[in-house]
Amino acid sequence: MRDVSYKAAFLIKVGGFFFARGVRIRRVATPPNSQLPLF
Repeated sequence: MRDVSYKAAFLIKVGGFFFARGVRIRRVATPPNSQLPLF
């Protein structure tokens, strides 16, 4: 059970890091009027 919670916390931490990084890159790379959704 402890191992599962540790993995979950690790995944949330890594996911949050990549999500924040992706949002930052998306803001920089996408023009304000862009119609292309970048995921």
